[in-house]
Amino acid sequence: MNKHYYHTYGLTVSSEISFFEMEELPEQAQVDADIVVGMPPEWVINEYKEGSFSSIRETVMWFRLYDELLIYVENGNHAIVWPINPKISESQLHTFTLSGVFTFLLFQRGYLCVHGSALAYKNRAFIVSGPSGSGKSTTALELLKLNDILFLSDDICPLKKVGSQHLLFPGPPWQKVCNDVMEREPGFDYSYLEESGGKYGRHLFEKYVTTPLPICAMFIITKADCPNVRIEELNGQQKLKAFTQNLFRGELLNILGVTPQRMIQMLEIINGFSIYRIYRPLQGDTLKNVTDIIKEHLAKKLQLC
Repeated sequence: MNKHYYHTYGLTVSSEISFFEMEELPEQAQVDADIVVGMPPEWVINEYKEGSFSSIRETVMWFRLYDELLIYVENGNHAIVWPINPKISESQLHTFTLSGVFTFLLFQRGYLCVHGSALAYKNRAFIVSGPSGSGKSTTALELLKLNDILFLSDDICPLKKVGSQHLLFPGPPWQKVCNDVMEREPGFDYSYLEESGGKYGRHLFEKYVTTPLPICAMFIITKADCPNVRIEELNGQQKLKAFTQNLFRGELLNILGVTPQRMIQMLEIINGFSIYRIYRPLQGDTLKNVTDIIKEHLAKKLQLC
């Protein structure tokens, strides 16, 4: 099977599955991780046959999507994709591999991944996050219309402390949007994503940042019973709780437990940037108010740096 080479999330990867979201590289002499198609170790197959859906350990993880696909990842450098159903659609094989494999690889390599959209302003990264239906994707889309806002990553926003800096690493130039967003923004070539509950994807090769950037802020959008949009900065336990609630695949921490080392890592990360919660009314179009508040706080934050 042919191998493809990519650089994403700070990793150089070889893969027997092609990812159209990324720009393919020439063959690399050294890679950080490899992705192959085949059978996982026998003990994994035995656990699967006994009815298990997953096994999560620090350095070895696997999960299955019903009886369609099984993904196995070990040591942050090797992944096996097993199409249990030989008739699995190419779309499902592709999209679940992209999100599942890289989530486990990044976790095993010590990244903390936030669920949201990562953007850049004046060479600093920031994240727009929030629960499903809060409007985080729509807000990111609106912010990207501004000349000085650039794109870093979507869905998976990986953070890691390197030296004294807290960096956010760019993902593929690929953004997921809901059906209503696609209808409002028809000027893009969209692809339907089977695993995302009716979402679509679009390339963002323009305005795309390819190098890791220091993170300065995270904005968590929340719908609330309030008359107007308002913002508050979180501190202490509120800040830590809000961060952990918005981790990508945060259930991994629930399964493995928050060790003292992992708690220190999270505290170091969140002490390196500000976290804000933006409350928006349940009704009404407040998109411009939200984006204005984000831009205003970013400008103030960077003036103080």
